[in-house]
Amino acid sequence: MFPSWSRALPRVLRSARLVLASLICSAVVLTGVAAPAQAREVTAPTTAHPLLRYGDTGHTVAYLQYRLRVQPRTGYFGRLTEQAVKNLQRRYGLSVTGAVPNSVWTVLRVPYRPPAGTPPLRPGTWQFGSRAMGLAVLQTGKPYEYGGDGPDSFDCSGLVTYVFRQMGYRLPRVSYQIRAALPRLSSRSVTIGDLVFVDNGPGGRVGHVAIYAGDGYWFEASNPSRPVGKHEAWSTDISYGRVR
Repeated sequence: MFPSWSRALPRVLRSARLVLASLICSAVVLTGVAAPAQAREVTAPTTAHPLLRYGDTGHTVAYLQYRLRVQPRTGYFGRLTEQAVKNLQRRYGLSVTGAVPNSVWTVLRVPYRPPAGTPPLRPGTWQFGSRAMGLAVLQTGKPYEYGGDGPDSFDCSGLVTYVFRQMGYRLPRVSYQIRAALPRLSSRSVTIGDLVFVDNGPGGRVGHVAIYAGDGYWFEASNPSRPVGKHEAWSTDISYGRVR
């Protein structure tokens, strides 16, 4: 005959499992880390860059964690993943939101693959601006060189034409020609991804073009004294335009 404690063993084991499950759930709530059951699949997104944010789950989140080197790679977008995204956004001068739009996928060098039949990103939209900024910030730190049109060095219009060429737009090569080719845009309508033109050329002609980066900042290749990057607006003699 078995000892009396052997009859209680199944109940003890069930209780232990319940306690363990409770501890795991508490860890998810407190740390934002979920059980790593979904961590095996790390394939890249197969469609257009998906917008990810805190609380999302799935294989694409696991892939994001893989690219950001977040451990454990759980497939759950918790606090650790959000902080890693914010760190990346700060490093590249992007808006620090903790969410993952086009710009984050772009700086992670994940190819943009829109589903078949998907219309192109529309200029003036948040998605278009995010994609443009993602492509621009990949050039951060490269030197200014008059006549440079990438990928190793840029002048102002060289940077703009290089970025927008990757988005399917063929712009004229020099800043005043780009200004002439695009309709003017009011300051109330300007959004990230639009173009800023500075009237500092001979006879008041446009002498500089940059990409509007939001909140009074431009992304530009401005002069030999500083590399390509996101800089605070330095002129008020400006106009705006939008590709079409």
